[in-house]
Amino acid sequence: MTDQRVPRRKFMSQTSRAAAAAAVLGPGPLLKAFTQGSAADTVRIGVIGFGVQGLNDATAALRVPNVKVVAAASCYDGHLDRARELLGEGPLLTRDYRRILDDTSIDAVIVSTPDHWHSRICLDAIAAGKDVYCEKPLTHRLEEGDALVKAVRASKQIFQVGSQHTSSPSIIEAKQLIADGVLGQVTQVKASWDTNSDISAWVKPIPPNASEKTVDWARFQGLAPKRPFDPRRVFRWRTYREYGEGLAGDVLVHIITAVHFMLNLQAPTVGTAVGGRLRWKDDRNVYDTITGGWEYPEGVVTVLGATQNNNYDGTGIRIMGSKATMVMTFGTYTVYEENDESNWRYTTNVWPKALREEFWAGKGLQVNPDPLAAPPVRAPRKVLHQFEAPPAGDQRRRSPHMEHFVGCVRSRKQPVQDVSMGNDAAIAAHLANLAYFNKKTMRYDRASRKLLTPVETTAAHE
Repeated sequence: MTDQRVPRRKFMSQTSRAAAAAAVLGPGPLLKAFTQGSAADTVRIGVIGFGVQGLNDATAALRVPNVKVVAAASCYDGHLDRARELLGEGPLLTRDYRRILDDTSIDAVIVSTPDHWHSRICLDAIAAGKDVYCEKPLTHRLEEGDALVKAVRASKQIFQVGSQHTSSPSIIEAKQLIADGVLGQVTQVKASWDTNSDISAWVKPIPPNASEKTVDWARFQGLAPKRPFDPRRVFRWRTYREYGEGLAGDVLVHIITAVHFMLNLQAPTVGTAVGGRLRWKDDRNVYDTITGGWEYPEGVVTVLGATQNNNYDGTGIRIMGSKATMVMTFGTYTVYEENDESNWRYTTNVWPKALREEFWAGKGLQVNPDPLAAPPVRAPRKVLHQFEAPPAGDQRRRSPHMEHFVGCVRSRKQPVQDVSMGNDAAIAAHLANLAYFNKKTMRYDRASRKLLTPVETTAAHE
């Protein structure tokens, strides 16, 4: 396939258009749009859940000008020791997240705990008057979402969900191209998130000092079913349904959020899924392979798959329109023009000679083709637009999603990925899990915000 590169001048004009589009989208996820409020206004943040993602989020926050991370909470003392190494001796370090919420000098919190704690901590943070950045998925159970949405809307707090790709320059520009009609009518999305390693399969190393002395086991469990202490459940919590949402809530929710954002979709109304625990035969009770299908009343169908057993496809998204297809990762995209021509000769070759030759002539086709000749070669797809990832060291490789959140904290404007968008993406993930574990097609009603397909509550969540 010939790769017809977009000239630099055209590429730069597209990038400028994305910046203009950002102003229309709201507070603006592009770096240039983070001008709400004064950068001199110090924002003090506490991180609740200082595991792998908590450390990543704290580091991202520290990259934002005039932001201080002043507190960290974790059920494991080793995480607090790591927080001290990063933050120094001054910050509040605690097992009890409520101490952070009680500190009136803290403006906002990052919630990066296991999924089963998200809703409770977010509700408590909103009640305490804190702005909230909550990691995805927003909720652990479908029914938690509406209560959280209502609480945020009834408050004056800023609330952003941490699926960071809605702040990616490539995703923002892709959204604008789709709105401009470059793809035509979009009816289907296909995507994958495929990996093949111990770490991507959540088989993470367990700290040698993990014990009931260094881990607050009761606090970690929260409202989950009570079990004897097991360090695997603390440090490999994603492998258990009691605490996480499997591949649907860990990785597919990123794709779901980006697709919702680019196509202006709300929660799907039909969800189905197939999969299984096919390779990883440890004591996990979640699948390692899943393919889900969702229907949206907006006229879009999505088919998304994830596996922990093969990384050939990696992570990619195809947005399929009547005029063009957008093939993308979270940092790049290429738009290919449709070139599927109707094969008139194939369907009319069974007509009598006079009829078929008259029809072929009307279509500009050769009337007497060589019946043994090879079929014509289809022309390469034309590249209409392209976005390549910025080089290492480019300022666009900073932390735009965290910068967007901090900008909104200063301006008091709700982020692009607000509580409603986060809830709709979580609903899609929940529908896939419910469909898989119950072996049923799930139906969801947007008007009543209720699941229409009966499920066994115990089987669905434990």
